[in-house]
Amino acid sequence: MLLEGSSVPAQPPAKLAWLSLGLFIVAFLVGLFLGNFLAFVAALPLTDMSLATLMEAVANPVGQARFRVAILVLQGVAALCTFLLFPLWFARTLDPDHGAKAQFWASLKQGDRAVNWLAVLLLVLVAMPFSAALVEWNEGVKLPAALAAWEKQLKASEEHLRQLTLFLTDFAHPGEFLLGFLVVALVAGVGEELTFRGILQPKFQKVLGGNPHLAIWLTAFLFSAFHFQFYGLVPRLLLGALFGYLYHWRGSLWLPMLAHVVNNGFTITMLYLHKRGLVAVDINDTAQVPWGLALASALLTAAGLWWLARQPKSELSSQVAAPLP
Repeated sequence: MLLEGSSVPAQPPAKLAWLSLGLFIVAFLVGLFLGNFLAFVAALPLTDMSLATLMEAVANPVGQARFRVAILVLQGVAALCTFLLFPLWFARTLDPDHGAKAQFWASLKQGDRAVNWLAVLLLVLVAMPFSAALVEWNEGVKLPAALAAWEKQLKASEEHLRQLTLFLTDFAHPGEFLLGFLVVALVAGVGEELTFRGILQPKFQKVLGGNPHLAIWLTAFLFSAFHFQFYGLVPRLLLGALFGYLYHWRGSLWLPMLAHVVNNGFTITMLYLHKRGLVAVDINDTAQVPWGLALASALLTAAGLWWLARQPKSELSSQVAAPLP
């Protein structure tokens, strides 16, 4: 069978879905490589280092505060290219699945009622005590004795990532904080939602026979695993699922983007304010969260999700969020 006006044979839906997913994975890996290359090119003029020395500093930046701006710029450019520019380019030019293209761009045109934007904002803030309790629980997970060597490696990697996060968010002045907010909250929040919820989740839904729930949880697992933090896997998995259901229910990418930006932005803002002595709460100290507060947070989060799921959709939103063939 030929497409009208074309000499290219039409692909069966299942084959087209797998082809589209495979091409995106290849494009993403290329974007990841080129994005990191461009990031080093952008950051190098901000230092007096050679390329090799800068790569070592990125791998072990703790104690090199004078290079924090360069490393933040590097991370920002890498994330901008990998999660935002290359996925947009793929969705515009390379994706052979025209239905997926239409869904992606429709989800960026689709807005929502102001009350739902406010509900998502409050939902993310309300969910934070429950998320912090999950982080504390996940950090206490013990692996079987047979996996003791692997557990030791995981803990060492986790400590390294913790130190890296503390270094990058130890802003020396408001300018560094604004740069950090741009990189960690805006670029990461918007870009990761474009990639994971905007492109991967609908593609997984197609290859999984149209099951939105399997697609949401698979995408959430990959989203969590991509951060390479075993002891934060479960809370980030649930956070990814929350973003996924927001997209599925509302049909707009802007709501999960808002949720992601608020989650990241609130965290680094609280870290900055705590360092400056303006707030007493150290958001990194998950042991500060009483389990009663965590339970109330979980119940309110569930109620908020239930309410959002029941809100009426606009005509375009209904089309975007409808199960895929």
